[in-house]
Amino acid sequence: MVAQIATVAYGAKAKKVHTIAITWTSATDGSVVQSFVMDGAIMRMVTNPGGTAPTDDYDITLVDADGVDLLAGEGSNRDTSTSEQVFPTNPPLHTGAVDFTIAAAGAEKIGVATLYVAWG
Repeated sequence: MVAQIATVAYGAKAKKVHTIAITWTSATDGSVVQSFVMDGAIMRMVTNPGGTAPTDDYDITLVDADGVDLLAGEGSNRDTSTSEQVFPTNPPLHTGAVDFTIAAAGAEKIGVATLYVAWG
């Protein structure tokens, strides 16, 4: 089984919004799990399938310590070939660790998810 790979890059905080980009390669079972710290409310998420595109309708969740998906299910059914964006309804304010998870992406697929987080 090939292990998943994920990197988290924090963009500069400017005008009360910053970006968190998660660049990922799925494991053989099509999954990704990456923990990171987030401070603020998710205003937008953009998903961009990579050159080895994930399986159509793969799912992304962003789960807090209480097991709640901060995207409220709006990260489901991402497209295999087109960049997409979601604007979470009533985004919760969150401070602390979260688990970025992907399911059903297919073996060794790549992509980027960029979160736009309001802070302060």
